[in-house]
This record gives sequence, structure tokens and C-alpha cells, in this order.
Amino acid sequence: EPSWLERLLGAAAANRALQGLLYEPPARAPAPSRPLPKRPSRRPRKGPKAHAPRVAVINFDPARLGDLLGPRGETLRALEDEHRVDVDRSVPGEATIFARTAQACSAARQHVLELVGEVKPGDRHVATVLEVRDYGAVVKVLRNREGLLHVSEFRGFPEAPETLTVGDEIEVVVVAVDAIL
Repeated sequence: EPSWLERLLGAAAANRALQGLLYEPPARAPAPSRPLPKRPSRRPRKGPKAHAPRVAVINFDPARLGDLLGPRGETLRALEDEHRVDVDRSVPGEATIFARTAQACSAARQHVLELVGEVKPGDRHVATVLEVRDYGAVVKVLRNREGLLHVSEFRGFPEAPETLTVGDEIEVVVVAVDAIL
């Protein structure tokens, strides 16, 4: 008596199905009607496109938020207007900068770092001389950080120490940082 497969397919087809030969590929594959497009290179880009918007995240001590905001938020608004960026500060201790261009993002990031950045021993900064005294000079290291440049640290000391005047920009290396009382 024939099996259910033989009854369904017929004896010859059932024999081929049992041997795994039910599928017969065509003699040759049909030629495509048009050439296949070339696949693009799968290498990653070197960076974002020039016109892509940029985002930068800066972490800082939450106690320094007042330095970023300024009186009644004026400092932050001035920063946003000057660089044409948006600064999100919804996360404590974090400032997220949204900018349309890489240049605006970079400039705003530098500005924020000058406002809330920490001065650490060994850092190099370009400082502006605010006052000149007989014991040294008071210099502005960041927008809101001042320091003392002792006369013994002047170039050429003790033979011919460098002469500083108010407004001079000089390169300084931070030697120590005192706690703010």
C-alpha cells in the first residue's frame, strides 16, 4: 500500500523528496536586467560632516554653578548670545553645549571651562597682569581666578627681573593653589 507521501506526490516525486532532491535549481540563473550598483565603502568617516550640529558636555563641581550663571543669569545669557549656542544645565555639575558649528561649540566650550574650570598645579595658562606690587604681580589666570606671581618667579630674577605692567599677557605655570576661604 502506498504511503501518504506517495499518494500526495506520486511515487517518483516521493522518492526524490525522501532523498532530499525535491528542489531542482534552474539550469542557469537569469541575467540581471541592469548592472548591480556598486556598494559604498564601509569605512567609517573620519569625523562628523562639517555642517553637522555639535554637542559638548563639560563636567564641573556643582558648587561652581554660580560662576557659570553669573548675577541673575547674565553671564550664561551673554555666553549663549556671544557664541550663538544653547547651554543645558539640567544635570547638576554638567553643562551640555548645543551648537550649529564646530567653531561655535569649541569657543563656547573654552568659555565655559574658563568660568567653571579648576586651576591645578602644573597647569599652564596665559595670564593677564592686574596689579604690580613690590613683592610681585597679581594676575588673572581664568575669567574668575586670580593668582600671585611672586617677584622671585619673574624671568631673569635676581640679576635683571622682567618688568611687568598692568595689562601684559604672560605665560604662567601654576605652582600651588590655596583653598578659597
